Amino acid sequence: MARNRMRYLVHEMGWDKFQKLVIKERSIVEMTTASYTTKLFNVKAEEETRPLPKAANTKLVKLPILNERVTLGSPAYERWLHSNVVPQKQDGYFTVFVTLAAGDIAANQLRILAEAIREFSAEGTARNTPQQNLAIRFIKSDDMHDFYNRLASIGLANPGALTIASAVGCSGTTSCNLAITNSHRLAKEVEYKFLELGLDTDDDLRDSTIKISGCPNSCGQHEIATIGFFGGASRIGTTMAPTYTMLFGGSAGEQSELGKAIMRVPAKRVIDTIRKIIEIYKQERSDSETLNQWINKIVRGDGTGKIRNIENMKAMLTPVIQLLPEEQDPELYRDYGNGVKFSAKTAKGECAA
Repeated sequence: MARNRMRYLVHEMGWDKFQKLVIKERSIVEMTTASYTTKLFNVKAEEETRPLPKAANTKLVKLPILNERVTLGSPAYERWLHSNVVPQKQDGYFTVFVTLAAGDIAANQLRILAEAIREFSAEGTARNTPQQNLAIRFIKSDDMHDFYNRLASIGLANPGALTIASAVGCSGTTSCNLAITNSHRLAKEVEYKFLELGLDTDDDLRDSTIKISGCPNSCGQHEIATIGFFGGASRIGTTMAPTYTMLFGGSAGEQSELGKAIMRVPAKRVIDTIRKIIEIYKQERSDSETLNQWINKIVRGDGTGKIRNIENMKAMLTPVIQLLPEEQDPELYRDYGNGVKFSAKTAKGECAA
């Protein structure tokens, strides 16, 4: 199974033979495809007939609400606009990010969303993002409210796409044989709780990310998150419990850094731990320092308050991660989405990613 990868097949038969087989298979697929299906999914032909607006030489024109503060009590549309919409270089056009809970979307939602994209987007397509959301470009400002109402009608108008509330999670034990914990469900629980608390409205948290993997492999991108987690198991007392190793200070881009391992956190204490970190940050930050900037400072050991380094942080979080004995609360020793006793066994097979 370890060699059941495309690269080994190419190596064994050679590139020329592999390429001929791919072209042959593609020809068979094209010949057996119904004309209706071909027309329905002929995205390239549609793009060629869609002249997209050119970038304007003037400064960006932003919707007024984008620069204003919103709160948990703000109207739903304004809250969504603040965290899910960004202006484009093309005058009067915006990119809308559709919040998906850990990347999940139902078939009926996809159908209506596709119709809305054809109607409101000058580009006529949707793009996947590394945050497991969708990006739809070239939406006119005049159409924004109608597009929002269409999303709301199918339950896709949640805010928070470009904030800490949009947690990334790999498939975890929902479908991956190598996973130890249900990272997919945990990412959803994080998003639901953070939206409920209104953390998407806090601009000081906006540049921070939470990414979760169900095992040490990096399918959930935990190593490049402001706060990352990868799944495992720990013996607490006499009982096995699902746990996550928490990492701080990861990032991607020009100044990319891999996160530093901090401590193990029981699965049912992850949300409480993140909330405690945010609480400490609010007490310790200086001036307009964001959560991401503050965490990086702690990783470097440059803290100026009670929390000066990682060891101080671990000491502060230790009481939060404690679990009651299993006989008092057995639910704490079960993984998210699983009603049976936790087991750290993994199955044979390839990673679902």
